[in-house]
Amino acid sequence: MVEEGGDGGIERLVGRAREISRYAAWAAGYAVLACAVLIGIEIVLRKLFSFSLQGTDEISGYVLVVTFAWTAAWALFRDAHIRIDVVSSRLPAGPRRIFDLLALASLVGVAILLAWQAVGVLGESLRLGSVSNTPLRVPLWLPQGLWLIGLIGFALAATILLIARLVRPVPAPVHDVMDER
Repeated sequence: MVEEGGDGGIERLVGRAREISRYAAWAAGYAVLACAVLIGIEIVLRKLFSFSLQGTDEISGYVLVVTFAWTAAWALFRDAHIRIDVVSSRLPAGPRRIFDLLALASLVGVAILLAWQAVGVLGESLRLGSVSNTPLRVPLWLPQGLWLIGLIGFALAATILLIARLVRPVPAPVHDVMDER
């Protein structure tokens, strides 16, 4: 628990960011499930009726990219991003904390860079009125906008977590997935 006068504000901010990222991950999960159903329907229609819905692969691609962005923050809060701790796991607590902070700061930099680049991509698509070069003619701002929202959320969550870990000496414990329901 946080002591009075302590870093309760940052703890609340971390909690809120964790909660939002959990909802985003659930939404992404449902999108992947819907995509799997769509692919299943496509397979049945092709095999039984030689008919295709057209665009299932395109929609699946958009869903894959958007769900990556929307679940990256949740994975961060769960400490599920891939890291190589061969060295850091053998370090004493002090140097390990510095190592962890450097790794998280690097992740913040990458997340901000990804979001920044996504802003440029979305801006260009909006400026040009770009649509996909497929029969669906999807306005590209739609999947790119959803992608950008996820990347901004990831960058914000990573930044909040870095600030929190700079303020408090021990990172928040990782809970079991079942604890989050």
